[in-house]
Amino acid sequence: MGKMQRTKGAAAEREVVKIVQSVWPDVARNLAQSRDGGRDLVNTPPLCIEIKRQERLNLRSAYEQCKAAATSEEAAVVVHRSNHTQWLVTLSLEDFLGLTLSSRDEQEPD
Repeated sequence: MGKMQRTKGAAAEREVVKIVQSVWPDVARNLAQSRDGGRDLVNTPPLCIEIKRQERLNLRSAYEQCKAAATSEEAAVVVHRSNHTQWLVTLSLEDFLGLTLSSRDEQEPD
């Protein structure tokens, strides 16, 4: 990967961190991701987040990369966009339903 691509990737990670901090104030870029593997952000339970800012994204490959980095308790999530577009989130239907049910259960009174 060239320097320009690394710079663009780091800028994308910083941009997403600023957005996500409203939900997870302790979220941070994973500066050791090359050594520790996979995930671009840390402190985002129950998600393993991979960030991609590419014009031609192989979404399946990005998802599989994220899935490989995720623990069995984490949902693999790819946050992605191309130039001049909004950020999108991709995750498996199974993980989406699990997160939705978990959120709904937390909102129901005992």
